[in-house]
Amino acid sequence: DHALPQVLKPIISTGYKEANMPMPLYPVYSWLPVNGAVYYEVEVTSTLPENPNGILPSKHRIRNRVVQISTDCYDEEPLITPGTYYWRVRGLADSGTPIGEYSDAEEFIVDRRAGSYSATFGDSITHGGGAVSYSPADVEYSFQTYLSFPTINLGKSGDTAETMLNRFNRDVVPYHPQFLIIMGGSNSLRGGTPATQVIKELSAIRDKSLAQGMRPIFLTLPPVNPTAISQVFDEETAPNWQEEFSSVNAFIRQQRYYIDLEPYFMDDNHELPPHYATDGLHLDIEGKKLMGLIINANWARVTK
Repeated sequence: DHALPQVLKPIISTGYKEANMPMPLYPVYSWLPVNGAVYYEVEVTSTLPENPNGILPSKHRIRNRVVQISTDCYDEEPLITPGTYYWRVRGLADSGTPIGEYSDAEEFIVDRRAGSYSATFGDSITHGGGAVSYSPADVEYSFQTYLSFPTINLGKSGDTAETMLNRFNRDVVPYHPQFLIIMGGSNSLRGGTPATQVIKELSAIRDKSLAQGMRPIFLTLPPVNPTAISQVFDEETAPNWQEEFSSVNAFIRQQRYYIDLEPYFMDDNHELPPHYATDGLHLDIEGKKLMGLIINANWARVTK
């Protein structure tokens, strides 16, 4: 009946389920907004909410997060305990009162077996997203979408080589992948951390992987584009970034198992071309497709 009032609720738009991909270890939730909402509250529950499309939190809530004027939410905590989970989101007014009701709840499953063959470990380039406004929940911006083999995404946006090393035991070891694809250090180097330090941290990640019986497969780091980074993020890039990236990539090329991405992403100035990354850092769809293509083409070599 057209006369019935339309119920206001966000519409979930996370792409993992449709793409038949597991939710990343650090989940990302996305939705279409509702008019008038200033904040959004994401709720994760351990079973189907008892009050579908209600306005009150579920008694099965295990975590929640409030974001301001956004259509996506990055979970800061890993969701590593196996099980079936649900998430939903509601809009809130400036005063904190609900606008409309909760979205429909979406189911997702945490199953460590999803990472038993391979896992991808790194920063936001691994976590996904690109073109400034697209999050990892837009799966066409994830290179894993284009891989020809199963994998679990253990990436975390904002990671440095140091934070990757710090979370290795907690986040990687429980999955125990046969093959661990490692790409890290871009955020460290562009922020001024010396290559020698990044090499130490990547070496420690390699040694931990080998000690656990996992094969570390390193990816060389694509360059960045400091002009674009400055325009989009208002962040300066370390002036000696090219030398430091070169040092880390030289180290990676000395490893037993590595895949060389860098040459495919370089313009004549040895910078990342704008057609691969609008923001100068995060590869867009064509860049992620190319990453997937290069990894697939080298996979038999690094896994034999």
